Amino acid sequence: MRAASSASGVSVVAPGSLATLYVSTGAAAPEQAGPSPWPTRLGGISLEIRDSVGSVRLAPLLYISSAQINFLVPVTSALGEATLSIIRGNESAQAGRMQVDAVAPGIFMVNQVSMTAAAVSQRVESDGSQTSRLLFDCSAPASCIPLPVAPSRGGSFVSLYGTGFRNASVSNVECLINGWRATVEYAGPQGTPGFDQIVIRLPEDSDEFWDNVSSTDVVVSIGGVLANRIWFTFSR
Repeated sequence: MRAASSASGVSVVAPGSLATLYVSTGAAAPEQAGPSPWPTRLGGISLEIRDSVGSVRLAPLLYISSAQINFLVPVTSALGEATLSIIRGNESAQAGRMQVDAVAPGIFMVNQVSMTAAAVSQRVESDGSQTSRLLFDCSAPASCIPLPVAPSRGGSFVSLYGTGFRNASVSNVECLINGWRATVEYAGPQGTPGFDQIVIRLPEDSDEFWDNVSSTDVVVSIGGVLANRIWFTFSR
């Protein structure tokens, strides 16, 4: 078994990112940790990480069930291949492996099939007031769809939330929307360990961009590494 990004599902993680390992844990019942800082023991189980240089650490755990562990990759993990072991009491059993790279960008989704991101829109109105709203609708059972992004004369911004790029900066993030390069206003930690954020600024209402796009995929790359693709709809 290989650990994967909790956001993208790709089997590459980064130090300080959120990861998921699907493996039989022996946990009697699911258990969710509270707010950060997260424990290194949950449901009577710990996850030991031996990194590529042989250093051993226990991972902070967010969630555990009989078949899944969600955890935070320790910030000090060395790059390269790491070994994962489950510890129950005095017993330890190898549970999987993971590839640790310097950056492993993943954008959180509310619907993988429709590529709907867990994104938020913020509009600055002409009078300086600001309004925010979610860019997805999950009102239908087991179905989430994207909501349209709209322009504003005062500025229209979109926040994307993910993991695996806490060391990103506006200089090494690229966001392409229908071939148009968006302005990146912020990239880096969101505040809670493992959670990262990108804020992009969209063209003003007068820009011809809004006349030429209705829906399209959004391509985000950080340091040349592609994140999982997401889909936006636009409405003038």
